[in-house]
Amino acid sequence: MFYRHSEKNDALFTDEAINEATEKLACRTDTGKPGHIRGTMEQETNGRTVLVYDMVDNHVRILRILFPELLK
Repeated sequence: MFYRHSEKNDALFTDEAINEATEKLACRTDTGKPGHIRGTMEQETNGRTVLVYDMVDNHVRILRILFPELLK
């Protein structure tokens, strides 16, 4: 598959933002806001993606990665 240079950079930027957000969640799970489904939390990563997660036995479990601009 061929990507334009800007699309590849956007993908790398998003990947890095998701990695950074998950590392922060591992240290501090209270930074997110309550999710739309009871028991879940949501953490915005870079203005482009939202991590939906919950906690199971003191472990962060990423349930979904949402792209709000695609949901419009």
